[in-house]
Amino acid sequence: MQNKEDFDRQYYDLHLQDWFEIFGNNMKCVFFESLIQSPEKVIADIINWLGLDPMEFEGEALSNTNPGETYKHKFAHLFALKIFKKTKNRLPHGLFLVLRNIYYALNGKKVTHTISEDAKVYLKPIFSSHNKALFDLLSNRGYSNLPAWMNEE
Repeated sequence: MQNKEDFDRQYYDLHLQDWFEIFGNNMKCVFFESLIQSPEKVIADIINWLGLDPMEFEGEALSNTNPGETYKHKFAHLFALKIFKKTKNRLPHGLFLVLRNIYYALNGKKVTHTISEDAKVYLKPIFSSHNKALFDLLSNRGYSNLPAWMNEE
């Protein structure tokens, strides 16, 4: 577990306050939870915020290009990486996706991340005031539907 002094880099309220001062309304916060829950809605919102033509993105398939998997067998993984490095710029993207799916079916292993109750109890007092400050900062800037973890007491 990290020392409490290491957490200052993870206090989003402090970072975002500085970034908003520099970038103002030229910065948009997107939450991973929202992206996972409603990717089409989040991407449409970003396209709109950027002032881009949504027609340019119609029909674009959304795919998870970072599926959060590791490997079962190290040798197979190293061999696949060697092949990938030699062919990555030559393969059509569609073929790459098919091959990657085959690789994950044969050698992929889902990665799961959990946090123990003890860790939650330890972390809550460290982060709660910063999460609340982040909630207030974003609420005051017009953000709504913020993740619940920001405003938990």
